[in-house]
Amino acid sequence: MRNPRKLSALAVMMVVLLLLLTGCASAPKVPKTAAEAEIQSGITGKTVTITDEAQVKQVLDAFRVKYPKPARLADPGYGYLYSVTFRDANGADVARFTVASEILLMTPEHAYILDCTPIVAQIEAAISSQK
Repeated sequence: MRNPRKLSALAVMMVVLLLLLTGCASAPKVPKTAAEAEIQSGITGKTVTITDEAQVKQVLDAFRVKYPKPARLADPGYGYLYSVTFRDANGADVARFTVASEILLMTPEHAYILDCTPIVAQIEAAISSQK
């Protein structure tokens, strides 16, 4: 016969593990590398594609921030500051971020309310280096 205490302890451990895994899944996955970053301005509509490895890494690193829990937005509104799509060497999309405003970052899965000014600064630095 099985010990009920061991079974209940195992059940509690499984629930805790499940909560830990689902809690971590709410942060967006920022790829370690990408072959290119395509940045589109929501203000001008202009698109810049960055392929320089160091500059792509700079833009990728801008998205390595501490993400809060995803926000529930009734209506995210229209427009955005920048849309950034990262692609691998085969041209396949590996990640997409939309900086909607100075305080709203969106991924295809979630929206996050956080200070986006450092991200915008890195994006604008990468764009200006392309000129």
